[in-house]
Parts: sequence; C-alpha cells; structure tokens
Amino acid sequence: MMEILEEHILHCGDCNKPLLNVVVTETNDTRISKGCPTRTTIIRIKKCSYCGGSSFDSPPFAGSINIKPAQDDISLESIETIEDTKTGVLTNILTMGKY
Repeated sequence: MMEILEEHILHCGDCNKPLLNVVVTETNDTRISKGCPTRTTIIRIKKCSYCGGSSFDSPPFAGSINIKPAQDDISLESIETIEDTKTGVLTNILTMGKY
C-alpha cells in the first residue's frame, strides 16, 4: 500500500477550480537510502479544463509523487517531461480536458 506523506490540491489561478491531486509518497531521504537519486518535480498545467485559463507551474515537490485529476470529469494527458540537468528538477507538462 502506498504511504501518503503529503497531499496537495492544485487549483486554477484564474477560476480557482480544483484540477490536480498531488501526493508525496516518498521523501528524498528514503530515495537516497534505496540508492535512488533525489527528485524534485514541478507540474506545469497548460490550461484549465474549466475556464481555459493560463498555464501555471506548481510549487516544487521533493521526493516521489503520484498525481491524478481532482475531479472525475477531468482527463489528464502528459505532454512532456523536461529535466534540468544542472538542478535535477523535473518539470512535468500536462494538459487537461473535460469528459
């Protein structure tokens, strides 16, 4: 069973609708103890599925994360993952739509 260390809901900056649930499942200390590199992830949502609002970045999340839509009527598609080789930060670029 997945351990939930932190839970966050990302809201649209324009209409404030909940868009994405982000769950931190493992700390960077745990990743290091398993021989894995540390991870910091930023999620970039390309547009709000409700109002079409502007793209925005989440705050950075340290450790391993799981993400899912915050509402049942939202679809989620990963467009691209970019890794900054200098900082090791991953940016997951997502687009969202409505069913």
